[in-house]
Amino acid sequence: MMRLRRLVSRAFNNRSPTLAERFYKHSRPDIDKWEHYITKYSELFLGLPPKVALLEIGVYRGGSLRLWSEYFSSDSVIVGVDKNPHCKTYEKANIKVAIGDQGDQRFLSDLSAQFGGFDIVIDDGSHLVSDQIASFQALIRSTRCAYVIEDTHAAYWQAPPSKADLSNFLIQQFDTLHEWFVAAGTSESFDDAKWINQHQTEISDLRRRLVSIELLDSMMIFRLGTNPPPKRLRTKIVGVAKT
Repeated sequence: MMRLRRLVSRAFNNRSPTLAERFYKHSRPDIDKWEHYITKYSELFLGLPPKVALLEIGVYRGGSLRLWSEYFSSDSVIVGVDKNPHCKTYEKANIKVAIGDQGDQRFLSDLSAQFGGFDIVIDDGSHLVSDQIASFQALIRSTRCAYVIEDTHAAYWQAPPSKADLSNFLIQQFDTLHEWFVAAGTSESFDDAKWINQHQTEISDLRRRLVSIELLDSMMIFRLGTNPPPKRLRTKIVGVAKT
C-alpha cells in the first residue's frame, strides 16, 4: 500500500494537477459551489490555453478566484466583481477585484474594456434574474470563449418567482441560434446561396459567435467562437432499381 501511495504521489507531482484535484487537495471553506460545477469547469477549461482572462461576478471569500489563479498560468488575468468593498482585500498576484454592482451595465462594459475583454465570464453574483440578464447583455459581446450563469435554480426561490423571466431570456438566446432560419422564412429561401449573401447584414454579431447553449442543473453555459451560416448537405440517390 505504501508503495502504491508513493507511485500515485510521484505521478501527481510529475504533472499539473487537474482542476478537481486542486479543489479537493486542500480544504476550501472559502468556496461555495455545487460539486458538479467543478466537474463541468474541468471539462470547459480543458481546451483553453493556459493563459486566459477570466471574470467572476461574486467574490464571496475569494476562494474560487484563487482556484482559477492556481489552475491557469501565472500570467493569466483573474478579475472578480463584488459590491462588498472588503473583497478588495482578496487581491494578490494576478487576481484583481473591482467593486461595483453587476446590474450596472456601464460599470461592467468599462471593466471589460479595461482588460481587453474576457475569455471566460462566470456569473455567481446576486442570483437575481434581472442582474443576470443585465450582466449578460453588458459582457457577452466582449466574451471570447464561454459565458456561464451559475445557480439558475435561485429563480424559483425569488418572490415573486422569476423563472418566467429566466425562461424568456433563454428563449431569446435560443432564437439567436436560429436567426438564419427565422430570417429565411422557408427552406427554399435558405437553400439559395445568393439569398444568404444578400442577408448577411440581418444576422447579429452574437449569432455569428454563439456556438451552443448548454443547460445543466443550475447552470447555463454559452460557448462562443466562430459560427458561420449553417450549410445544408444533400446527397443524390443513384442507382435506384425500377419497379
